[in-house]
Formats: sequence, structure tokens, C-alpha cells
Amino acid sequence: IVAAADRFAHLEKKFMMTLCKGTHNSAIITMYRVLHEVRKQPQWCADKKRTLTPDNIRESQRALRSLFTALDRRDVDSAVECMRLYLASGQETMIYAAS
Repeated sequence: IVAAADRFAHLEKKFMMTLCKGTHNSAIITMYRVLHEVRKQPQWCADKKRTLTPDNIRESQRALRSLFTALDRRDVDSAVECMRLYLASGQETMIYAAS
């Protein structure tokens, strides 16, 4: 388990980009690259420091581990649900960070 926010963010980026590249869909790959350009902006960096607490990192790692396990088992339905939950959690975290 990685507890440092910067290290976790780096590893999460690598994992998600690997998933994007695995789709062989240039639109998804480009969209994710743009998202990470946005994540380099000062506002995002400030939010990252507030939101990537050790508890949030552990929760995210459990979610990503569940996604990985579903993909490894080729369980599409579970993988889709894991991704939906992970994205919804990230969206919720960003909304609360902005307030």
C-alpha cells in the first residue's frame, strides 16, 4: 500500500493509462492524456494535497485492486461496476474539495 499522495497519484496515472492503451481506442487515450494535463494545473495540485489523505488513498487502492481483480478474471460486469464506483468516488471527492 502506498501512503504518499504524490507516489499514489503517479501510480494511479500509470495504471489508468495502461487500461486506456489496452482499449486500443485513440479517443480514450487522448482524453486521458488531456485529463492528466488538467491535473498538472495549480488548482488541481492544491486539491490533490487536501483530498489524497491516507484514508482516501487506502480506499482508492482497494477500489483499484477490485478493478484489477475483475479484469484479471475477465469479469466484464464487475470491472464496469468497479470503474463506475471509482469514477463516482473521484467525482464526489473533487466536488467536496472545491467547496
